[in-house]
Amino acid sequence: MRIKKIIFILLISFVIFGSDKITLRYSPPLGDKISYSLESLIRSDSVNLMGSDASLGASAGGDLTLEIERITANNVYTSLTSTDLTVTLQSTASTRTIDLSTDQDKALKVVFNRTGKVDEISNLAALKTQNIMNFSLVQIIRNYFPTLPSKPIAVGESWTENRQMTIPFEGIQLDVLLVSRYTLDSVINAQAGSEASISVDYS
Repeated sequence: MRIKKIIFILLISFVIFGSDKITLRYSPPLGDKISYSLESLIRSDSVNLMGSDASLGASAGGDLTLEIERITANNVYTSLTSTDLTVTLQSTASTRTIDLSTDQDKALKVVFNRTGKVDEISNLAALKTQNIMNFSLVQIIRNYFPTLPSKPIAVGESWTENRQMTIPFEGIQLDVLLVSRYTLDSVINAQAGSEASISVDYS
């Protein structure tokens, strides 16, 4: 499987522990619109029982926009829209492209907790395409956004998270264990608050 390194800039609040440890919390400003450019590639090279090539691949590309609608002590409530977002599933025999964009003037409702983990996704009627081969924008959202560590961390330290992704295609089910290794590269004071630069290695 290929490894993709991505750098996220997250608006955060933090509590200082000692001289270098901080606890990060996802804290985007109310009313902000945050844009993400999604580009990913997963490939599994294998052969079947007959010795034939049974390789599978999936790639995704497009734009996501989050609008911050409400913030509570424990959660961040957002509207999510996607533009020109497509997923291409490829085997040795065929290729299929799926449009995972949201309908115009409609949005998914996504609730994050303060570690940045997705707690809830609703209003699925906003999606142009519904549940094609059980591979959807909902699955991408749950696996795309970084999750902040629950314990205090210092700049330069890393943490990992394991996630399961299932890609069904032409009677074959590809179960992918996505290992995300996050590194806190820096924390800076921005005009709207504080920003954390977090790099992610996916494998």
